Amino acid sequence: MRMSGSYNSFSATRASVCLLLLIFARTSGFASDSDLPNEQLPKEVRPELGKLALVADYGVRGTKGSIPVYLINAGTNEIYLEAQDRDIYLKLEVLDASDHWVRAQPHAFSWCGNSYFDLPRVRPGHFLKVNGYQPTNGQTQIIRFSLHGQEIALASNIGAGLANARDIDLASRDVMAVSEGSFGFVSMVAVGQQYLTNEMDHNKDLQEVAIRTLGSERFEVSASRKVLKEVLRKFPKYKRQVESAMKSLDSRGKSKERTTLRR
Repeated sequence: MRMSGSYNSFSATRASVCLLLLIFARTSGFASDSDLPNEQLPKEVRPELGKLALVADYGVRGTKGSIPVYLINAGTNEIYLEAQDRDIYLKLEVLDASDHWVRAQPHAFSWCGNSYFDLPRVRPGHFLKVNGYQPTNGQTQIIRFSLHGQEIALASNIGAGLANARDIDLASRDVMAVSEGSFGFVSMVAVGQQYLTNEMDHNKDLQEVAIRTLGSERFEVSASRKVLKEVLRKFPKYKRQVESAMKSLDSRGKSKERTTLRR
């Protein structure tokens, strides 16, 4: 009975912490609680008929200097977004010296499963307003805002805003950097050729994240399988993770085979 009481106490505490995280997130400038009719957009922000668009209003500043960004659905389909506590993974990006867009806003993933249940939607003819991140200290640079972690790829118009070198560094070695990285980058992390220290959240083993990413649908199956075999040879301690990734790749292969046969 004592064990049961202890477990119930732990569960209640964890639920309370999750609720506090959710409350904090909803007061931190993430997506508004519901979409609004496009007729309520500011007069300087106009939807383009038939399209889904991100529009940043650089002439306005909101809470803590944030830039209002509007996700506008002027199409005919309802859009559902992946989110964490109403955060739709809209991230600040900066144009670097090589004319590449790099993320200038790191991300901390939640350990609480409740954080991922509430999926925002944008109905046709509606929009969501998001407070685009601006650091307290930073240098004025060319910036934009982009959606990450979604099935749709969407970036805003560009403008002048603040970006912080520390944020860029943190974003280059968080979980999102690995899960969205190129095949070459993910492979180097997986086989231990590049070691990253994640300072953002509880996911400290980014080599394990890289292994999982190789088992995802992002890369070609045979190429991922080759790297995973090398990981297993060099790091036997990751046998369970590699086997799990291999099973995911096998499932993809069987699914593709079934699709081919149906044709």
